[in-house]
Amino acid sequence: MRLLLVVFCISIVFNSCNNKLNSLNDDTLEISSINGELLSFNQKISDDDFDYYISLAGTGDIRFLDIRVGKNGVFIAKLNDEIEGTIYNIFISDLNKNSKPEIILLINSNDLKNNITIIGFEFNKNSFKRFDMPQLEEDNIYGIINYEHFLIKGSQIIREFDVLNPQNNLNITKRLIYNLNNNLELVLYKQNDL
Repeated sequence: MRLLLVVFCISIVFNSCNNKLNSLNDDTLEISSINGELLSFNQKISDDDFDYYISLAGTGDIRFLDIRVGKNGVFIAKLNDEIEGTIYNIFISDLNKNSKPEIILLINSNDLKNNITIIGFEFNKNSFKRFDMPQLEEDNIYGIINYEHFLIKGSQIIREFDVLNPQNNLNITKRLIYNLNNNLELVLYKQNDL
């Protein structure tokens, strides 16, 4: 009787693990969970002939990200990754003008300041390459008094934030403009104080 109970418990654990693995290996476009976790974010974006299904699951600091690409309802590729934070906006663009679209995720971080950052993935036929927003340099961090704002204009990412000018105690807005190069590095192109 004990042996039967042990075999039964092992089969339940095996089936549960197998279901989680199957959720990573399936080729459906729309999903309801990632790694057995319910979705906290799920959005479809279309660009040209492609549909991008972006999903996020989990509740801790690290979340499970799933991106699937389809064309005319047919599965093409998928990406599984982990990110810190939650997605609050998505853009599709070709920042480096190489005819390979970038999926740009605006992420609200889990830190105490709720900082915002960008994580991107360039899609090429059936694979993805990741790029991340660079950290601010020391001279730009000093005196920050509010959250960063991001926008995409043409092929550039614009990052703006207010800092306190210690010389006259007035707020100034810093604007940093980034270009994405062909090595998928966001490079500072221009910096202005407004």
